[in-house]
Amino acid sequence: MDLSSIDPYSDARPDNAKVVHIHLDLFVDFNETVLRGKVILFIEMTSGYDQIILDFYQLNEDKDKISVTDYLTGVNLEYAITKNVNSYGSKFTIQLPLKYKHDVNGYKYKYRLDTYYFHYNYKIQIECETCKGSSALYWLRSDQTSDGTYPMLITNNKISVPKDFNFVTICGVICNQIINVEDRCKHIFFETILMPSYTMIIMIASLEDIQYAPYDNVTLWAENKFIEQSKIMLVNIIQCSQCQSLSDR
Repeated sequence: MDLSSIDPYSDARPDNAKVVHIHLDLFVDFNETVLRGKVILFIEMTSGYDQIILDFYQLNEDKDKISVTDYLTGVNLEYAITKNVNSYGSKFTIQLPLKYKHDVNGYKYKYRLDTYYFHYNYKIQIECETCKGSSALYWLRSDQTSDGTYPMLITNNKISVPKDFNFVTICGVICNQIINVEDRCKHIFFETILMPSYTMIIMIASLEDIQYAPYDNVTLWAENKFIEQSKIMLVNIIQCSQCQSLSDR
């Protein structure tokens, strides 16, 4: 069943072309309160299909702020942004010439020894910038944080599901290394566990991480002032989810 054609909140058609993997290379500008950089999309397309449709929301649409290219050749790709009055954003259609299509079944990260296996047949790069005031991003000034020293950014991720829909998201993010580039720090992360895009959260702040027993497989991140309070909240969340699971049996 083609569910994508009856989804009233999305223009995407994943039955024809879908994103199966993403690389983000972003610069966080706390002064301008925007994210800018490039997004590399690994795309799996059905035979004979030559475009992908993405949902586009609160990105800067100025021609000098956005570009779309074939990743391997650097050739500019044609695209069109159809503005939509509905709340879910605009329709972002990108043409994918079949001459650049090729089947690949794995990708090896530059900073990792192992190969990540998945199928894709197109790879594109989008250079873009978020709009100031984007509702997808929460920005806190340094004086709004508990230590009053560093600012904070957290993405606003939400999912709307029926009340009886329960799921657990398992993430395995690894910070491979931190590279100092002039006056900037570049943090490199990898996520090799499949996860829906709406469960990915970007958070940048002065945080501490602890492994909290008895949940040794859970890493807790919080501002130093709220470590103990966060432990209590974590226990409550896990206990509530366990009780809900038992009641559904």
